[in-house]
Amino acid sequence: MIPGTATEPFSNTVNVHATVAGFPNTYDDSAICTINLFVPAIDVTKTGPAKSKIGDTVTYTITVYNNSDADTTAMTFNITDTMLSINESVVIANGGNHVINKTLVIPGTATEPFSNTVNVHATVAGFRTPMMTPPSAPLTCLDRR
Repeated sequence: MIPGTATEPFSNTVNVHATVAGFPNTYDDSAICTINLFVPAIDVTKTGPAKSKIGDTVTYTITVYNNSDADTTAMTFNITDTMLSINESVVIANGGNHVINKTLVIPGTATEPFSNTVNVHATVAGFRTPMMTPPSAPLTCLDRR
């Protein structure tokens, strides 16, 4: 496992020392494997009005960012928001972003604060460790009439 404190490039060295029983000869060798590390990073923002009321149509803007370092390849992002009926899978290049604008009518069953959450699950092709981030955008419902 590569330690969390590793720096780039990360090198791993193996040293071998061998002897032959009954002889004074010794043999030494080593090999180095150097790995180019990449640092995936994601972020998501979700904005909407600070206040509204039941029956209002509100617009949410979700922006998903691939803030990875230059060595990271494009990442696949799965973006879900049940309340806004969002279920997207997109590839976002390093340094890029993906914007979703979605409207919602505040339901009559809404309570204060009215919150919904977008979930983002990102993966780098060929690697098993996903990245996730779940911000929410609370909304205060002022009047239930």
